[in-house]
Amino acid sequence: MKIVFPQYFAEFHCLADGCPDTCCAGWEVVLDEEAADRYEQLGEEHSRLRERIRQAMGKDGGDLIFRAASDGRCPFLDGSGLCDIQKELGEEGLCRTCHLYPRFIGEYGGVREIGLSLSCPEAARIVLTHKGKVAFLTEDDSSVPPSLNDLDAERYFAVRQLRETALSLAQAAPLPVDERCALLLRLAKKGQKKLHKEKYGEIEGLTARFDPHRMMGELQSCCRKCAGVEPMAYKLLPETLISLSILRPEWKVRLERKVRELEMEPLVRIRPLDAEFETQFLTAFLYRYLLRSAYGGSALGYMKLCINSLLAVRLLGQGCGQEELLTLARLYSREVEHDEENVAQLLDIFETDKRFSAKGMTALLLQDYPQPMGR
Repeated sequence: MKIVFPQYFAEFHCLADGCPDTCCAGWEVVLDEEAADRYEQLGEEHSRLRERIRQAMGKDGGDLIFRAASDGRCPFLDGSGLCDIQKELGEEGLCRTCHLYPRFIGEYGGVREIGLSLSCPEAARIVLTHKGKVAFLTEDDSSVPPSLNDLDAERYFAVRQLRETALSLAQAAPLPVDERCALLLRLAKKGQKKLHKEKYGEIEGLTARFDPHRMMGELQSCCRKCAGVEPMAYKLLPETLISLSILRPEWKVRLERKVRELEMEPLVRIRPLDAEFETQFLTAFLYRYLLRSAYGGSALGYMKLCINSLLAVRLLGQGCGQEELLTLARLYSREVEHDEENVAQLLDIFETDKRFSAKGMTALLLQDYPQPMGR
């Protein structure tokens, strides 16, 4: 199997008790069958731990889980922030969920993609403070068998080509981030039409129109298409996030406060954040999500997810310094990304709610850039 990963992937090491947050609170820990069997077969030297594990195990739907303690934390988290299971059994004793985090995996037949989740403080620091373009590396690992899937090979390669172009556009400095996002929306909208009609062979010609020598022509088309279109309202972003499942009450308070501020000043201009931060955030989201449309989802829907996530963090991050932005990105990831039902709900909203039209989003992005041909 081919393993794909960003160049900074190997830099991650858990901060353990030095972490400013904990991944052991607020989330259910889903146990894989192999780990559950391993815990059940622990010998007498681990009898106390074995009994604690038995007491903590429960069911949530069809999943076997560790039930959280009354304070919402994992029952195996000690007072200094360390895991009792890992202390006694070593890292190899962890269940798959705990062993994997904050890494994520995407399976595409003979290709496995791995990356780092922004919900982890150390992972967020590594990803969002990376300097320059991100290279995505590939290694062969014969010990990992291809995954079973219902992937259409032609669609997969077409979507992969779209994503390669998207990742290049996202990192196309010194073009302003908003102009890059407008181009990304145009690429995804046109790409989705071809995917829907199964015209996979036409993707190569489409992506060629967004190379560095021709992209300004596409940007002019973006401006013409959104001329006179009412821009998407920024207030929609926190309002939509409030409608999702919320993990921590302070997140809802933050969103509600931003809604009130925008109601008082609806025409306020939301300025871009640090360009390097926004570039790395957008790149990380595109890498994680856009290729999922190879399984039949909407490439435009996933693109809207990536760009609206950036705009939401931009809105909430006005006036923040770098450390505050890293914390904000981590909070957003925890609240939105780590609940697949939240992601699915957002994708449905972006597909069905006309207030999130590609034209309206483009008008918002380009409201300060009406004349790209003059650059």
